[in-house]
Amino acid sequence: MRWAKISEYLILVLISSLAFYNINVYDHFYFPEIISLFILPILFLLSWKNIFSDFQILETAILIYFFIEIIRNLYTPCGAALHEVFIQLYLLIFYFTIRASSISYKLDFLKIFSKSLVIILLISVPLAVIGFIHASISSQTNALAWFYPGFPILGDIARGRAFLGTPEMLAYFLITSYFILLINKDNQILGINKSLYFFLCLIGLVCSASKSFLVFLALLLIYYYPKKRVLKNIYLFSICLLLILYFFGTHFLVGDKNSILNSDISGETIAQINQYSISKSSYTELKEIAIQCGLKNPIIGVGSSCFGEYYSNHRSELNIRNSLPIYDPHSTWFGQFAENGIIGCLCLLLLCFAIYFQMKNRWDSITLLILFYLLISMNTDILNFRQFWLILLLISLTKFKQSDNNTFEKTM
Repeated sequence: MRWAKISEYLILVLISSLAFYNINVYDHFYFPEIISLFILPILFLLSWKNIFSDFQILETAILIYFFIEIIRNLYTPCGAALHEVFIQLYLLIFYFTIRASSISYKLDFLKIFSKSLVIILLISVPLAVIGFIHASISSQTNALAWFYPGFPILGDIARGRAFLGTPEMLAYFLITSYFILLINKDNQILGINKSLYFFLCLIGLVCSASKSFLVFLALLLIYYYPKKRVLKNIYLFSICLLLILYFFGTHFLVGDKNSILNSDISGETIAQINQYSISKSSYTELKEIAIQCGLKNPIIGVGSSCFGEYYSNHRSELNIRNSLPIYDPHSTWFGQFAENGIIGCLCLLLLCFAIYFQMKNRWDSITLLILFYLLISMNTDILNFRQFWLILLLISLTKFKQSDNNTFEKTM
């Protein structure tokens, strides 16, 4: 029991440290990675005998995915690919060490994960609100929030991020917390009613001003999908509208035709309607560039994390505007094709198949959480997100049980 408690607290601290995701301690070593250097070896020594215990199709797919990705990147001349190898090794150790500890001591991983997310929530939301207020008043970016002058439609806005790096990452953690808390049957976590945590999630999402909030609302409507036919039609229309707005707002920018949009996020104007203009967003441009990169290197791509360097060196050849900064692909699927080619796409499909097989016949808030990450994966790279691998670990370690009081389960 003593070692079980020690392992539980160590995992709790390890996951909770993600609240300081963007604090760079030394030369691209961030606070959670520094914590991992102390905690993961202890967890490994306590549970190494169960590293390969109770393997399922999901674990097999994860091993194959990381093995091929790591071998691929070791033979990529781009320097950033070697850095990606260390990240992939870290994620592999992170996943299987926590998994082994949970199996060795029969830990309730859902409970540990829920507590960790609540701690992240209690740290990040107040910091994001403070940063949001300060940025709004000063009209300047600060350590806890970004300030966007001339943002399309919304104008000058502040966006809270706490120590999670970006407003989007803050939103992703909050949405993950919301859906994990939905599946947790405890009414109180760390002595506080879950209703307060749900309220904090909504405050944090508003401060982040993330477009993923639209996807979150659509999935909430699915979760609380009604039985009455009239309401079903209204809900279905609302869900479709929210998703259309999300994908349109991500790929196109609407603004006054006389205004000058930030060139970091705005590209070619494709239409003008009265006094308004519609422009491609940088997300659209990056997907177009990713397709070109993938077609030029179809089998193995240009190398993980080498996308920005590659198109920066081939701007004229790929017909890329000089004002577009060096970005990552900002898409799991398009980025995988550009950086790792067809081989990388097949690895990703294998991983998706394993997740589907593991989730088959499962209908609960975790299903919606996986759907959330699947939707946003079109516009961001989720494969390095620690919380994504923790969700997969939760799926692997928990067996689904249908309850009588889950609206989503009964209506689907």
